[in-house]
Amino acid sequence: MSAYYSHIEAQPGDGTRYDLVITDDPYGGYLIGWPVKGEVWRGFEDTEIKVLSKDVNPYSTAAIQKIWYEIVMRGDLQ
Repeated sequence: MSAYYSHIEAQPGDGTRYDLVITDDPYGGYLIGWPVKGEVWRGFEDTEIKVLSKDVNPYSTAAIQKIWYEIVMRGDLQ
C-alpha cells in the first residue's frame, strides 16, 4: 500500500468549499473524506465514487465526483 495522502480544498462552482482528505483504502481504491460533514466515499481511478456514509447529500456526492474525476484526469494519484 502506498502512502498517498492529500488534503484538498476545492470549490466546484456550487457555492460550497470542500475540504477533502484522500488516502489509500486498505480494501482497495481510495477513501475520500469530508471531515467537516463526517462523510466518506470510496473511489477507484476508473469508476464512480461510492457512498460509505449514512445520509449523504446527493449534491455533495455529485460535486465530489466532479472533483474526483479532475484529480484522476490530472494524474495526481500516481
